[in-house]
Amino acid sequence: MRERIEEKLKRRILSHLREGPLYRASKGGYLAGKRLLDPIIRPRRFRCYGLGLGKSGTHSLAALFGREYHSAHEPYDKELIGKLLEREQGRLSRAAFRAYLRRRDRHLWLEIEVSTLLIHYAEDLAEMYPEARFVLLMRDPFSWINSSWNQLALRDRAEWYRDLDAWRYGADARDYGDPSEAEALGPHRLPGVRSHFRLWGDHYRRLRKNLPAERTLLIRLLDWEAAPQRLAEFLTLPAEHLRMEEREQYRARGNLGLIHRIDGKYLHELAEAYCGDLVREWFPSIGSREAAVAAGVLPPPEEGGSR
Repeated sequence: MRERIEEKLKRRILSHLREGPLYRASKGGYLAGKRLLDPIIRPRRFRCYGLGLGKSGTHSLAALFGREYHSAHEPYDKELIGKLLEREQGRLSRAAFRAYLRRRDRHLWLEIEVSTLLIHYAEDLAEMYPEARFVLLMRDPFSWINSSWNQLALRDRAEWYRDLDAWRYGADARDYGDPSEAEALGPHRLPGVRSHFRLWGDHYRRLRKNLPAERTLLIRLLDWEAAPQRLAEFLTLPAEHLRMEEREQYRARGNLGLIHRIDGKYLHELAEAYCGDLVREWFPSIGSREAAVAAGVLPPPEEGGSR
């Protein structure tokens, strides 16, 4: 009982200190000093943004730069998600959102920021920072959708990420269009095939159109072994500075194989409708679930086969 009372008192005292004028003044002084000193003590050698949907290699990309450069993966994600949703809901103007991005950039002072959230505002950054370069990470939609389902089903998601998912996947995310989809995904309350493929196609199609081609490097997860050399040439950096031993970060906790429980005809009709043109351009050898298995990017079905 005594320990619990002491812990409550400690929390109250710390809360008071964090909300008090002394804390606010010291925090303001720290931030002002940081903005002043960062350009002097750690000048930014380049400005780069790595973006892609979740499970496309963003953790690995950030880790490649972690030894030699100022790199981070999804810093201050809770605050940024809140701003993105405010903008989407019309409660934050484009000018105010960009002002927030500039303040955030001055505070972080990164050389490369890697984030799945960047897909929602990369065009803003391209206009705001004409020297910025972009690394667009892509994974074929068949292995990606299976990995996304594993991630959503097997890892706990913070409340703010669940809010983001509700926006990303749409109000019809669980309007399953086939009995096999409802049977496989319903127990996990996962966004369906249509909402996933729509997200994949819409975002990559938009980014290909709106990001400046001369400042953008496309890296497929298939080609990850060659990524350090390509990144070094793209950013004019020594290839040995990129830490290849960190290439596999944030791996899935397991594989539920849900993609193999979806009716094949239904799956491929939606893949063609939302992703077909991009798959033919960037993944011509992975045009189906079966091709993804044959290419080794998707685990094969367990005994009993695909539907």
